[in-house]
Parts: sequence; C-alpha cells; structure tokens
Amino acid sequence: MVFLYIKKIHNENIAFISYLLTLSSPYLVNLSLSMLSDSMGLFFLFLSLYLMEDKKYKLSGLMVSIALFARPSYLILFLITFIYLMFLKKESLKKIFISFFITSVFFLLYIFAYNGELFIIEGIRFTQGHFSLWGIGQNSDVSWYLNIFNLSNIPFLFLFFIKFDKKYFLLYLLFIGYFIWIIFAQNPENLRHLVPIVLLASILVSPILDKYKFLLFLTVVFNIYTIFSYTNILSPIDQIIQDIKKDKNSKRIIISNRSIEILKSSLENKVFDKYYINSAIYYRNNKSSYEISTSVNGLINFKIYKGRFIGERKYYISKINDN
Repeated sequence: MVFLYIKKIHNENIAFISYLLTLSSPYLVNLSLSMLSDSMGLFFLFLSLYLMEDKKYKLSGLMVSIALFARPSYLILFLITFIYLMFLKKESLKKIFISFFITSVFFLLYIFAYNGELFIIEGIRFTQGHFSLWGIGQNSDVSWYLNIFNLSNIPFLFLFFIKFDKKYFLLYLLFIGYFIWIIFAQNPENLRHLVPIVLLASILVSPILDKYKFLLFLTVVFNIYTIFSYTNILSPIDQIIQDIKKDKNSKRIIISNRSIEILKSSLENKVFDKYYINSAIYYRNNKSSYEISTSVNGLINFKIYKGRFIGERKYYISKINDN
C-alpha cells in the first residue's frame, strides 16, 4: 500500500525506494509479532489515502472508518487528514466524510448490539486508566528520548536534509501531528507506537536516497543487519516458561509484573500479580518463589531473557527464599 500510494502522489522510482525502506525496517517485525491491531490500522490508513488520490472518495471514506475502528489510537491521524481535506481538498471532503460516517454508524450499532452499555463503561475506564495509570508511561523507567535516539534510527538522520515538497504536505502533517501525540499521550514502553512515525519517515527520506543510491544500499543493509542481530526465536516469557518447567522445584510461587494470563495458562504454579503490592511483599518474604519483571529494580541474582525483535522488552527472573 505504501508503494501504491507514493506511486500515485510522486512516481514509481520513489515509491519503490519507500517500499524497500518499509519492507526492510526492523520495526516491521515488531508490528508483525506484536499481533495487535496496529498493522490493520496502518494498512487501511494507507489504502484510504491511495483511494483518496485515486478520487474514489466514497470507498476511501469506508476504509478510513475501518482503519479507525481497527486502531482507535490512530484517531489523531484521521483528524489531521480530515482537517487537511477541509482546507486543501474541499471537493473530496463531503463524499469521504458521509461514507465514513455511515460506515461508523453501522460499526457502532453492531458494537452496542453485542456489548450494550458496557462499551461506554469500558471505554471510559480504559481512557481514564490510560491517562492516569499506565498509558503515557507514568510508572515506567523507559522514555521516548531513549526510544527515538536509538542506534536503529540512524537512517532517519536524513530527515534533517529533506526539502519541502507540496506533494508530501499531508505526510508532513501526519508525521508532526503523530510525533507530538506519542510524546505526550502514548506509553514509551510499547515501541510499536513509534511504527507510524517510522513508516512516514521512511517515505519522507526516500527522495534523498533516490539521489544517493549508495546510501540507499547501506540503509537497507543496516536495517537487515539490525533485524538479524536479534537471534532469539521464542519470546522472553516463553523462554522463562520453558526454564520453569525444567526446574525440579515445580511448586514455586510466581510473582510477576507482566504476562500474568500467559503464565497461568502455561504453568501449574500459582501466579500472583506484582501490581498488588501487599500480596507480592507477603509471598516474597514468606514463600519460595520466582520473581519475574521487566525491570531489574529490587531483583538480586537475576537471569536475563532477551527479546526477538526491536522493542520487545527484556525479562528478568530471580529466585527468592531458595531453600
């Protein structure tokens, strides 16, 4: 979809470079193996943009609605696009918005038929929790600064050398708007939130790399090297589960701050959520246990389990009261 869209607004050569950079991006593995709705949202976003440039406005509006309901956290991208249409492509706005509105109504009717008032209650609970408890990294030791100024992002230094091109005006707006959104409203622990920025940046630097083919070659090789620098096949939690199953003391209690349901469904051990602090302290002080965490804070003699791809956090495990 990136190729088709860029071919439509620029040319086939630049589109192919955008395709190469997107396909070779180490973040694409994160998008795939996270197995969440980000990929669906991005696919239908770029499909809607392509259809908009192809002047199939009603179909574009339909795809925008699917993209929004697939990934509501991309709302900022759709708002920016509608504002862009309002000022610069007024002839398309009405048809796109009407199609988007009608499709969204059908989605909402289905959701209410299936969930009823619970949809509203859960939506409010999640939104409040996102902005007050977990969703913007309130209790995290990870920062967007560390995620952005990362060795893997070296190719995006070319962004400082791009020249304004009105063909990319909407993409500039999407890049800046979403960048601000993730900095102030998304959790830096989840690197997949950075993926839309990475895809947009890959497109924006393509004209520069078109002029310097050797730099394009080095960038693609660098991306592929980054992908294969991660050698683990299993996720950190699956690695931990395998090791626990091999442990002779199979009745040891597990205290964890991540993957609670996976641990419960995969092991016979009792599993306690570290979020419940008092219970965690009690079992830590009185029972033989494993403590699993994505942070080394408070852990002693821990073992490290590395991720399979960029953005998959390391897990740490420590044995407590091992007697």
